[in-house]
Amino acid sequence: MPPERRRTAVVRAVTGSDSTTSSRPVIWARYAANAAMTMVAIVVSVSARRASRLLIVSADRAVLSI
Repeated sequence: MPPERRRTAVVRAVTGSDSTTSSRPVIWARYAANAAMTMVAIVVSVSARRASRLLIVSADRAVLSI
């Protein structure tokens, strides 16, 4: 597939239209939103993992102290 046809296919998949010039800001806005949501998901998952690890450690200490 030639690059220009591939670009049109990507634009059509992302925006639902064929125009590559007028929809570029929409594409970048969607990419930015996706990147922001990905970062939020990573931060939430990492903090949840740390919190669960802390809970497990504190539960182990509580069991050992009994």
